Amino acid sequence: MGELRHDYYAEVIAGLMNIQRGSADYSQSLDELYAADGIAGVIVDRPAEDALSRGFTVEGDQDRTILSEVDRLDAIQHFTDAVRWSRLNGGGAILILTDDGASLSQPLNPERIGLIRDLKAYPITALNPTAPRYQDTRQANYGQPIFYDITPEYGDNFNVHESRLLKVSGAPLTYAAARGRTIPWQGRSALEACRDDLWRYREALRLTREIMRRKQQAVYKMKEMAKAIGQTLTNPDGSIAFDGKRVVMDRLALADMVRGVMTTVAVDGEDDFTVLDTNLSGISDVLGGFKTALSASSRMPVPILYGDGLSGLGNSGQGEQGIYHGLLKTTQERDIRPALERFVSLLWKQKEVRVPEPERWRVVFNPLWSPTEKEAADAELVRANARKTEAEALVVLADGQLISQEAGMAYAAKRWPELEIATEQRAVMPDDDAP
Repeated sequence: MGELRHDYYAEVIAGLMNIQRGSADYSQSLDELYAADGIAGVIVDRPAEDALSRGFTVEGDQDRTILSEVDRLDAIQHFTDAVRWSRLNGGGAILILTDDGASLSQPLNPERIGLIRDLKAYPITALNPTAPRYQDTRQANYGQPIFYDITPEYGDNFNVHESRLLKVSGAPLTYAAARGRTIPWQGRSALEACRDDLWRYREALRLTREIMRRKQQAVYKMKEMAKAIGQTLTNPDGSIAFDGKRVVMDRLALADMVRGVMTTVAVDGEDDFTVLDTNLSGISDVLGGFKTALSASSRMPVPILYGDGLSGLGNSGQGEQGIYHGLLKTTQERDIRPALERFVSLLWKQKEVRVPEPERWRVVFNPLWSPTEKEAADAELVRANARKTEAEALVVLADGQLISQEAGMAYAAKRWPELEIATEQRAVMPDDDAP
């Protein structure tokens, strides 16, 4: 009888808990993870958007014709999308649509480009390389596919020559991993390295919600509860007249349902109902540890990941800003620049634009950060104080006859030309850095 009662008791407890034990669903694809998880979306989208948010200039583009063409084709958005796909799937590509007189499956001849009509960004998962591949081992494109079948969002697949694609790779792969890819320039997704930490943080949030849901734990003491659980009475016709297990569960569920600061719980005189309050201290520190781990594996500062924004250079956010800007600079130079420079070189070739390509030109990314008015004022104050200290040192040296007054004035005039120090006689200083 005691063993039977124990089994019934376990069933009651399991039925009352009714909590689904969560686990990391590793069957979820990267695309599904990106679509379903907000933090995964930030890891993919934010660097892609920020790396190009301030645009770029082209040295040698005197009348800004090339930048006008960039605006006409909405190239910034297309490159942003390509970088987005490279961070999600390990690669992205931009299809160049131009009126060079050839089909998409034929090589692009830059000298025959009349005008680039449009651009279209695709994830690397939409590209399927087909035979043959380049076979000249002396060329940088050795082993690269010559043709790709592209699967568009709508419509039938079509074949494209690789010269009509601007390719944006993902993060670097190990040599062994790269050998297993059908597309040689495909890299690693930004989500692959942090997937485990992302799942751990999501699980920590789920458990935290459970803890908070059960912060106030009700304890209901019923006289002879264990005895009631094991009792079942039947009618003469075999139907159940009394199910002790069901009665106990219903009483516990009713007490739990009406529990609250605005309700009253009524129990039998021999029963007891108390509420135990759980201490939640330390949970924020535990969650902070999971946040830090995800920040490290994703190379994204905690304020960016969780929407707090980065602090400026003049305060404690300098380190985080430097780390994030390092990620953006890497994205610009490693992922964006090769494709962007090839794109600009094709813009110069357009016959309808009629702008001669200069002998030297260069793509320059605009600064990632510009100071606020307060930060600029603080920096100017620091420079003014440093200049004041240096000027006072010159006065002390001159008063002590360690240097002549003329030498001090000459140094000051050369050191701070913006002050326009008027002097007829200027001695030649032996050292530009010291009086």
